[in-house]
Amino acid sequence: MKKRWIVGCMALIALTLHAQDAVDAGSAAGDADARKAAAVKLMNLMNMDDMFDESMNSYNQWAQQQLASSMADADPEDVEKAMEAINQSFAKSREYFAWDKLSPMFTEIYIDVFTADELQGLINFYESDIGQSFLKKQPQLMEATMGKMQGIMQEMMMDLQDDMQKLMEETKAEAVAPPAMGEDDPAAMAPAGE
Repeated sequence: MKKRWIVGCMALIALTLHAQDAVDAGSAAGDADARKAAAVKLMNLMNMDDMFDESMNSYNQWAQQQLASSMADADPEDVEKAMEAINQSFAKSREYFAWDKLSPMFTEIYIDVFTADELQGLINFYESDIGQSFLKKQPQLMEATMGKMQGIMQEMMMDLQDDMQKLMEETKAEAVAPPAMGEDDPAAMAPAGE
């Protein structure tokens, strides 16, 4: 009788543990589903698809402006061909970076990075008046940032061009200069008759 009681208790403990594991697994799956739903809701509140499109369009406009300013003295046909190449490149980029293709990746990232509480806190923020104001001002922030970055990029490009010019001049000078015969050169140390 005592043995049956012990076996029964052990079976009851095993069933309880197994049931708890099943509840935990179900809870984890439910938590994952809830976090996925929260991540999708957050990205929708943030208008990620529109923001993504706007940033792609801004980049394309910036690239066209950079090309136009760098080819100001070029033949108009060459400028037109270069613009066409940029537009084709941009169209190809859009195929790879379309929001409907990237959305699942961003959802997974948000699920991996944020806890359920953090996602809910962000949702609460973006549903608030201040959060909505922040979102509405994103284009202004991006435009101001691009404007400031453009000046930095132009300065950097000029600096890089100077560096490249110096490097090319040094390379030319080294190619034209005769090799120096130094003390370590075996040909310079050998007697003339050998």
